[in-house]
Amino acid sequence: MDVVSADSPPTVAAEPVESAAPAQTITIDPEDEHVVPEALSRLVASARFTLRAMEVNAIYPPLDAVAAMEQTTEVLHRVGGHLDLYVGDFSTAGGKAMGRARDLLRQVRSELSDARNHLAIDSESSPMTAVEPVGV
Repeated sequence: MDVVSADSPPTVAAEPVESAAPAQTITIDPEDEHVVPEALSRLVASARFTLRAMEVNAIYPPLDAVAAMEQTTEVLHRVGGHLDLYVGDFSTAGGKAMGRARDLLRQVRSELSDARNHLAIDSESSPMTAVEPVGV
């Protein structure tokens, strides 16, 4: 049994990053049948925590939020590359549906990239200024 090492999750950057220098290495046992279900559970928990944080605290740069969504979607697209074939082994229709979902994730990432680029360009051309509410 070989043990596989993986980089810990990188911090969010304005530009998508293919791979980051590992700050911490996580060991993954390729024989442990609980590794992927646990990782998937953590993925969902992280997304829920992020949603809750955004609902409670609306103080964050929009460029960071869009960049994080773009990078997350890129990772989900890559995960989908593993899932469409794997799901297809158990269900032909399920595999085809996963393939379509993966294509949609690619399209979503492209749109998020456009949004990130527009935010970057617009922030360079006209920095946002606070506007005082009328009647104050």
